[in-house]
Amino acid sequence: MQKLCTAGVGLGLLLMVVPCLGAEAKLNGSVLLRACSQFLASIDTSTPSTATQRDLLDQGMCYGLVDGILTTSIYYELEHSPKAICLPRNMEQVQGMRIIVAYLKTHPEEIQANAAFVAITALRQAFPCPRP
Repeated sequence: MQKLCTAGVGLGLLLMVVPCLGAEAKLNGSVLLRACSQFLASIDTSTPSTATQRDLLDQGMCYGLVDGILTTSIYYELEHSPKAICLPRNMEQVQGMRIIVAYLKTHPEEIQANAAFVAITALRQAFPCPRP
């Protein structure tokens, strides 16, 4: 019964989120730049937020994407050699967001690229692996 209830709650949350994605469901550099910039602005200032539900969803997407890359990087480091990406183990999500935002501001040609590809490229550039 508990599994059924959990599945129902999960489905309900999914149904609430899907309409929010709308036309911008493609997660590209433009969406990533806006979402991460909004997230950073919200933690860098003490002014009250005027974020919409869509803004908050996008900001959560940015945080989740960066967190996923950092977590996957740690796992990959344990299982593979040579490493594909050399992030510091103590790196926090906010630092990753700042790197990605800075990268997108200096590489506008990447604005339409896939968000995950852009994020990994930015982090790889910031933390290159040593050559064997």
